[in-house]
Amino acid sequence: MDDFAKQLKEGGFGVAVIENLKAPQLGMGALAQKLNYNAVRLHSVSEGEMMVISPETLKDRLVLAVKDRNIRMIYLNAAPARDDKKAVVTHPIDKTIVTALTGDDGAIERMRDFGFVTGEAHAFKVHKAPAEALWRGLAIAGAVSLIALMIGLFLPPLLLPVAILGFIGGAGVFLLDSSLLTQALALFVAIAAPTVSVVTLVRLLRARRSRPENFRQSAGRRLGAAILFYIRTAILSVIAIPFVIALLNDITYELVLQQFRGVSLLHLAPIALVALYVFFYGSANGFWGNIRQLLVMPIKVFWVVVGVFVLAAGYYYLTRTGNGGSASGIEMKLRTFLETTFHVRPRFKEFAMGHPLMLLGLFLSLRYPKWPLVLIVAATIGQLSMVDTFAHIHTPAVLSATRDLLGLGIGFLIGLVLIVAWQVLERLWAAWGETDCREVSSARARWRDNLGCRVE
Repeated sequence: MDDFAKQLKEGGFGVAVIENLKAPQLGMGALAQKLNYNAVRLHSVSEGEMMVISPETLKDRLVLAVKDRNIRMIYLNAAPARDDKKAVVTHPIDKTIVTALTGDDGAIERMRDFGFVTGEAHAFKVHKAPAEALWRGLAIAGAVSLIALMIGLFLPPLLLPVAILGFIGGAGVFLLDSSLLTQALALFVAIAAPTVSVVTLVRLLRARRSRPENFRQSAGRRLGAAILFYIRTAILSVIAIPFVIALLNDITYELVLQQFRGVSLLHLAPIALVALYVFFYGSANGFWGNIRQLLVMPIKVFWVVVGVFVLAAGYYYLTRTGNGGSASGIEMKLRTFLETTFHVRPRFKEFAMGHPLMLLGLFLSLRYPKWPLVLIVAATIGQLSMVDTFAHIHTPAVLSATRDLLGLGIGFLIGLVLIVAWQVLERLWAAWGETDCREVSSARARWRDNLGCRVE
């Protein structure tokens, strides 16, 4: 390895780090280090893919690779193939490759529109920031503080001890400069921020219960308050982003020789922690009282069905995380539409799931004190996903920020549509109930009473 690296350096050669391989290039990290990271990321299209891919798909694929993932070299594999039915030999060069690359709407021209030029690939230059050690120390201290705050929300007496132990451990991370410890700290702070943000939101919503007049506000006032909570929660969630970037700011992450670990845990832990707080904290019974109540509660078929549904939804959700998840045909078409419209594709789980549920849940929580919190739990998906977007260090930070803002904006609009739909259904339900409120069951009467139907 040393001799090979020496010969490459003497000849002025670098190496290419191929992305998305089934098996990683063994020794590439060590070789790149010996070459002072004279390396570029390479995207390869295999011969088999090239025979079936359309020019439009190839064009979009190459532009996304360069723009979204900092790819600096593209390798197009092309080989002739025999067509026995037509008795001809075909190849993808003219029909696929040339068509995809050339023209006013070709991949090369679209790359130029984003500021990229074709030619010789150059490696990234590694720069050391002024006072880098100081900023890294501050990032570690900030991350430890946020993690301690998260633990303090669940176990208040442990806030100070955890903070003290955390600062001692953070000093060890700073001095040892261990990649594994740094990644662990980045993971925990990425979990902490959305958890603290949503749990704090739940506490604020519960505090409104002591003032019954809050539940008699007009729809307009509730919408205004929901929008403010929506913005506030998003701002608190993204507090972790500077810490994650500072901790993982290294050329090895830019080249994906190292990656942010614990993606599945990041996508699960904040939701689980928020659910734990919603269902077991904040009532008069206390945490352990709620646990005992759950253990002695009779098991009904309804709750078994709900549990199976939640587990199935959770499994599907986890299979969609990371790079290995597959998208449906409708989602792929939606992705293409968003990419061509905005040139940046927001995350589906943010604009279609997390953020709309957050706005709807906030709007409903300002009138109904308990059950809409379930929507807030599910909406945690959007908050954690915003942080996870920036954990992809090889993606330009400006693009990640644009992706988050687009997700918030589109999710907000979808949330408004859901609120309007709820208001229409609510009025229809109340109008139907007013026709003969005296004949309904007591349970339904209480529900209608919440919606505006008064049973004498």
